[in-house]
Amino acid sequence: MLSYRLREARTHDEKPPALILMHGIGGNEDMLSFLASRIAPGFLVFQLRAPYRLSENKYSWFGVDFSESKISVNPEEVRQSIDEVISFIGYAKSTYRFDPSRIFIGGFSQGGEMAYYTALSRPELFKGLIIFSSRIASEMQDVFEAKEIGSNLQAFIYHGSKDPVIKVDEARTSVAFLHKLGLAPHYRETTDKHLINTRIFEELNEWLNPQ
Repeated sequence: MLSYRLREARTHDEKPPALILMHGIGGNEDMLSFLASRIAPGFLVFQLRAPYRLSENKYSWFGVDFSESKISVNPEEVRQSIDEVISFIGYAKSTYRFDPSRIFIGGFSQGGEMAYYTALSRPELFKGLIIFSSRIASEMQDVFEAKEIGSNLQAFIYHGSKDPVIKVDEARTSVAFLHKLGLAPHYRETTDKHLINTRIFEELNEWLNPQ
């Protein structure tokens, strides 16, 4: 099972909503604490560690190939990581009290890709997804293109127009792909680089409030 860190919900709600968070390549679950601390306190937040160890305290969700003009992903490792995340959600449901109809999934960079891929693979499990500085790789769009997602899955997507790692055009293409699948994502673009601007959390928490 995936290792994780838990941020408890601070609420009187006996079954609060839950958020699954995933870090970027080379990160770990502790690096998500600054993000989790800015999520609305009524959420139970699970900070997951990716399954593939790169070096001490550095992990990834799937292999990537930088040798070509674009960054390519390892589809088989993506599938295996999706299975790991789905398995963790089953564990969480049996271990913690939260509302299973209000599960959100999100992440930064490669963790955002995993949020995309997991939610699009099993949209019935999630209320929404939260994406920071990420994309849907073109080879993975082919996987989901014929899938019927429906309009119930909500999406909040943030990207910096000066991101040198994942170009803003990839984020825009991903948003357009979600529209093609029938979703209506909330997209916010700033002039930031490959990071999470803390000013975005006020808007994010307002978006989360009615969900």
